[in-house]
Amino acid sequence: MHARVVTNQIQPGKMDEWVALIRDSVVPSLRDEAGFKGFVVLTNAEAGESIGYSIRDSADDMVASEASGNYQQQIAKLGSVLAMPPVREAYELTVLD
Repeated sequence: MHARVVTNQIQPGKMDEWVALIRDSVVPSLRDEAGFKGFVVLTNAEAGESIGYSIRDSADDMVASEASGNYQQQIAKLGSVLAMPPVREAYELTVLD
């Protein structure tokens, strides 16, 4: 399996709005993508930071997700709460329990 990890800096006072956007818009948009297995968000409200990661069956599924344009559409929706552009990285899951 593979994961796309996105690190975000959230504007002060916007963490609740951030979480609502992720829950109500981003995650539902991912559910229909091929190979989608889940989405996790970690937040540190005090620091205004979050880390989100989506899990995919394969590297090909991640590539297809990137090519679909959905990531860019979702980031555009989140612009009102982001303090700076997100940092995106890809990983292979090597241990999953």
